[in-house]
Amino acid sequence: MLGAFVMCPREAWFMSRAISPEEDNYFLTVGRLIHEESYLYMSLKEIEIEGAKIDFVTEKNGEVIVAEIKKSSKSVESAEIQLIYYMEKLKEIGINLTGQLRFPTEKKIISITFDEEKERFLHSKIAELSKVISFEVPPKIVETSYCKKCGFQSLCFS
Repeated sequence: MLGAFVMCPREAWFMSRAISPEEDNYFLTVGRLIHEESYLYMSLKEIEIEGAKIDFVTEKNGEVIVAEIKKSSKSVESAEIQLIYYMEKLKEIGINLTGQLRFPTEKKIISITFDEEKERFLHSKIAELSKVISFEVPPKIVETSYCKKCGFQSLCFS
């Protein structure tokens, strides 16, 4: 929900009400396939914490790496906030690690370090998200280029 909030507060509001995106959305399907088919050669473990699924956790040279896999780096801010959230949750239970944003179709990996600045950014976004999901009605539509690919498009534009 936090990653969605960065892209579109309205989408996060829908998610907070357990309103699901259209399952047959082409872009969601492609994203699922990229997640399932990428990095099959690696020994990866998807894990779940507090209702969130981390794409994979692995170890390399004694270092724990947690990663988020995305179709495109166009939504890097959304992917980063999601990863920072996971990193904080794992740090709370005593797991220190390195984060990676992975964009397999672009053959791109961005390393993320959890520091005080990222922690402050995370908490400010969580506060903003909490405010938005407390609204009785969804936030107004703010049309962006992201809307064309959104699984909630029919809720906003029909």
